[in-house]
Amino acid sequence: MVEIGQLVFGILIFVLIIVAAWRLSGVLKALVALWRRSQATEAAITPDETVAVEGKAFVEEPPIAADRLFNNSPQNIGAYVWRAAFMSGGSYTYDSERGELRTVRRSFASGIETGLFGVSLGNKELYVDPSWLAQAYDAEPLSEITIGEHRSNVSLPLGLSQRLFDSPYLHLNTIGECRSSELTDIVEVKIHDNRTDEFAVEGRGIPARTQLFVSGTIRIENGNPTIVGTEDAPLLISDSGRKGLRNQLIWKMAKQMSLIVIVVGLGVLFL
Repeated sequence: MVEIGQLVFGILIFVLIIVAAWRLSGVLKALVALWRRSQATEAAITPDETVAVEGKAFVEEPPIAADRLFNNSPQNIGAYVWRAAFMSGGSYTYDSERGELRTVRRSFASGIETGLFGVSLGNKELYVDPSWLAQAYDAEPLSEITIGEHRSNVSLPLGLSQRLFDSPYLHLNTIGECRSSELTDIVEVKIHDNRTDEFAVEGRGIPARTQLFVSGTIRIENGNPTIVGTEDAPLLISDSGRKGLRNQLIWKMAKQMSLIVIVVGLGVLFL
């Protein structure tokens, strides 16, 4: 029995190390990409070049449901990452983004919704196409999720998963939320009573006129210069500038490295 217990514990340690190493690799990839890319000028914007730019965000068309998730925002939202979560009754955690205690959220789906937006660089407008992020995380559109279906509403422990909502490629501080009962015309709801309030959709968005740092590869889409992401040149977006994104990545790197050290230490101590 002891040997079986040690085997299970050893497998758990191994899985935690693999997951932490995988998450650390994503952070390091973003850090290397950020370090390699110098700030581009308006004159340096040419197709197929990988650039880093910073300027005011503009929004020509908001994405689906942005007005409901960000109903307190005075500006239109150009794009947002979202997560669908159910709330654990009686469990609370401190939300550093809002500065308050909140009911624990357990995510079961995440994705990105985008309208038509970009960033102004001098007299040039560069559009941003974040669709690569959805592909990289195999994210589903908000309109394709189902609320109240047990098989699809499974939530893995935080340490064993990483969703687009927590991607190291993004650093966004404009937050919003609405209950699933406000989205019944968009998402499929399979429960039709007050339990819909147990589910919520949270978002982190890009408002118009926000100072936005964006880095990626220039492509011409619909006749417009557009910043996109690729496997070799991931798309980076931050509303706290290059420095804010770098600081976040360093923090995430330290956290994952600390987790690996702790897990390895536990393995050495108990195996």
